[in-house]
Amino acid sequence: SPKRTVVIRFVVPEGCPPPQGTFCVDFQREPGTYSPNTFPIKDGEVRIEVSVPNEISYRMDRTIGYWIKDNQGIAVGEGSEPFIVDVPAVPAGTIHGTITGVLTKETNVSLLPIKQESEDKLLSFQIRPEINSQGFYSASPLPIGGTYAILAKSGAAAVVSAPIKLTDAEPIREVDLTIPEGLPIAGNVTLPDGSPAAGVMIRLTMTHEVPHRSSGFSESTITDAKGDFRFEHVNPDAPLKYALEIKPESDYQELREEIEPGRTAHLELEKGAVVEGTLVEDTSGLPVPGAEVYAYSRQPNSLVEAQGRTNEDGKFRFTTMGNYEYRLGARDATEIEEYLVTPGGHEPVVLRVEIPEGSRLKPGDRTPQR
Repeated sequence: SPKRTVVIRFVVPEGCPPPQGTFCVDFQREPGTYSPNTFPIKDGEVRIEVSVPNEISYRMDRTIGYWIKDNQGIAVGEGSEPFIVDVPAVPAGTIHGTITGVLTKETNVSLLPIKQESEDKLLSFQIRPEINSQGFYSASPLPIGGTYAILAKSGAAAVVSAPIKLTDAEPIREVDLTIPEGLPIAGNVTLPDGSPAAGVMIRLTMTHEVPHRSSGFSESTITDAKGDFRFEHVNPDAPLKYALEIKPESDYQELREEIEPGRTAHLELEKGAVVEGTLVEDTSGLPVPGAEVYAYSRQPNSLVEAQGRTNEDGKFRFTTMGNYEYRLGARDATEIEEYLVTPGGHEPVVLRVEIPEGSRLKPGDRTPQR
């Protein structure tokens, strides 16, 4: 097949040097077969030969000095002249340093974007700082002009840096952090009759909040035979909000309680309310098996799941509801109208839905409900 030269040309601000390192360009080596290809950057561009017609995509690899947004589906037709692709490159910086203190094999580092010039440059899910066995980490490439924080976490122990602003004058910042010994958060979980709640998963959530954005992470443990639990090395000085959460799979209500490091919590599970019903396709009245039915409450903000998927008769059952008003829904389906339930003496409900084209759900062959 005919070939054509493709030139990836990096467009940088006036007076800035070109990117260095390597760049990844994907294209079809055979019709319908894409393969990733990494190329060195030479004199501010990447040159490749592709068969045409073709379609290329590009993304950063070990690209130094700049942040470049991914792009996909660029059509390359036949032609004798080189096919030029101008790629905007945003000058970028680096935050690096060393983590010391309470370290384990599970120690990891995260980047927390606090303020950036535009949503187009938001990297909260794109930059994953790497940390080695000696605790050295590096977060790059980061758009200059943004403000970030570095979070280092080891189990329930965590430390958050002060805000770090990258500027043209200081595009590279060294930030060393120490994870302190901290204080424990311990407690006990009991069932409604006062007996120990053994084998219950309890989660310690940690939330870092900044204007217009928050980042959350957690650490989990299981209560012992006495219903006791304990989280070690929780940092009381970190800008984090701590809470204990229990989300039972059945029989008991969800529980959430804010807590401070050094405190002891006594948590008592409450019996969950029961709501039962049938999920049916509105037009035919046939039950819908294999569906995930959920219930959402605005006050408090809570989402609970029915026990398993609907059975062959479209039956579903909730056993973890609190005494709130819930709106029922089903995934991969659209409710005909808003269906609200309040647990307590409620008759079995019939949740009618429309099944959109492409949904994995199909009406069953049981007796229709009208």
